[in-house]
Amino acid sequence: KGVGDYTAAAIASFGFNLPHAVLDGNVYRILARYFGIETPTDLPAAKKAFSRLAQELLDEANPAQFNQAMMDFGALCCTPAKPGCPTCPMQKNCRALAGSSS
Repeated sequence: KGVGDYTAAAIASFGFNLPHAVLDGNVYRILARYFGIETPTDLPAAKKAFSRLAQELLDEANPAQFNQAMMDFGALCCTPAKPGCPTCPMQKNCRALAGSSS
């Protein structure tokens, strides 16, 4: 009690290297942009869908490293404002970039 999904997943992943996807704002943004998901992330159904997707993508052999990389990627490249799309290594299949006018 008192520990939410994010904290529980972070402790499991970073503390014990267990295969639990960690979803923060950066990860939500990456997944939404890359897969072209327009559903608001604050809806309960969306949270479940994003959680399921993140868990499917998780590198279960290296969960802590994968989770940290996702959060760092969202903080450094796939940023909320002025994302680094021109240099993004995932731009080829990114639905948000494909749908943009740039």
